[in-house]
Amino acid sequence: MIGKKYINLNNSPACIIPMDEDHKGDRLSAIIDLVSSFPVKDRLLLISKVAKNLHHEHNIPIQEIIESIKEKPSDLELPVSIFTSHLSCLQAIVKHLHEDKQLSFSKIAEILNRSPKTIWTTYQKAAKKYPKRLDASNFHYSIPLAIFKDRNFSVLELVVFYLRDAYDLSYHNIGSLIQRSYKTVWTVYTRARRKIKI
Repeated sequence: MIGKKYINLNNSPACIIPMDEDHKGDRLSAIIDLVSSFPVKDRLLLISKVAKNLHHEHNIPIQEIIESIKEKPSDLELPVSIFTSHLSCLQAIVKHLHEDKQLSFSKIAEILNRSPKTIWTTYQKAAKKYPKRLDASNFHYSIPLAIFKDRNFSVLELVVFYLRDAYDLSYHNIGSLIQRSYKTVWTVYTRARRKIKI
């Protein structure tokens, strides 16, 4: 359209955001929503492109852009590589959030819909059982942290269910990723499915 300015973040029609005067007030929120929809590993490159484009073409201060796009704790995604046979899924999540993301026990409790005392106890047990840092390097498969607010399911049920339905992984593959037997994965998935049908 003549007279309108657009920013295309990823050479895709879904990533085109109007940048004319009529949309000036909505531009940052539109960009924040779009950037948040990308996997964590791709966000840094996108943020860099967006910040430079908005700064040069629209004179928006880079610091304002970075502050607006900063990741909220509830938007975090967990790399599947944090799960280990040494820890329960909840222990792995709490350990990762506290050690790698530097979140307080009260913040983790709020995000996971649990009491701060439960989170503190979970972390102490995890640190004792597995003092080494967890492997948080593999984001090929990741799980949104927000799903763990649902207390109708166990943490393991949510992990297995998400990996099965979002990525269409086999029970064997899920078992290998989270270091559980495929029989355990099948049982957990079946139990979670049953809960949904009730």
